[in-house]
Amino acid sequence: LIQTHLAKNTTYSIPATFRFTHYLKEGDTGDEVRMLQRFLNTHGFSVAQTGPGSLGNETDYFGPQTKDAVMRYQGAYPVDILVPMGLTAPTGWFHAMSLKKANELLATS
Repeated sequence: LIQTHLAKNTTYSIPATFRFTHYLKEGDTGDEVRMLQRFLNTHGFSVAQTGPGSLGNETDYFGPQTKDAVMRYQGAYPVDILVPMGLTAPTGWFHAMSLKKANELLATS
C-alpha cells in the first residue's frame, strides 16, 4: 500500500492492486477521480491544502484544483508525459501518458 501518515496518526492509502483505467478531464466525476486526487495528494501534488480535495477529503469531482494538480504532476515528468505526446506544456487532462506514468509509479511503490 502507498501510505501517507499525518500528525494525527491517520493513514491514507491507495490499494496496492489499484490501477487507473479511464482518461479523466475537468468536469468528470466518479470513483476514479477520487483515486486520482488521492494519488496526487500522496505523490507531492496536493489538490488542496484543506477542505474538499485535500488529503483525506478527496472528492469524486474533477474541478479546477484537480486540473491544477494534474498540470503540476505532468510538469514534473515531462519526458514521460509531455514529450511522447509532442507537448511542451501540461494540459491538465489525465490521458494516455499521464495515466501510464501514474500506473508505473503505483506499481513501484
